[in-house]
Amino acid sequence: MSYGQYSRGLHALLCRSLLLDYRVALGLDAFYRQQLANSYISYGTTTIGFSPRLGFALREDLSLQLRYSIYEQKNLAAELPGEL
Repeated sequence: MSYGQYSRGLHALLCRSLLLDYRVALGLDAFYRQQLANSYISYGTTTIGFSPRLGFALREDLSLQLRYSIYEQKNLAAELPGEL
C-alpha cells in the first residue's frame, strides 16, 4: 500500500510455489493506482488491473517466469480552483 500527497496505490499478491509435486509457481497480482493532478501533471489517472504469472524451474539454477498484465486506465480531468 502506498499513499502520498499526489498518489495512492494498493498491490496484492497471491502465489503458490509447488503444484502437484512439480516445481511450478502460479501467482496473481492485483493492483490499483491513482495519480492526482498537480502543478507538474495537468490530469490525473486511475489504473486498476491484475497480472497472472506462471513460473517453471528449467534447471536447478535457472527458472522461467511468464507474466501478462491486464489493466484499465482512466484519465481524470483536472479540477482547477475557481472552475465550475
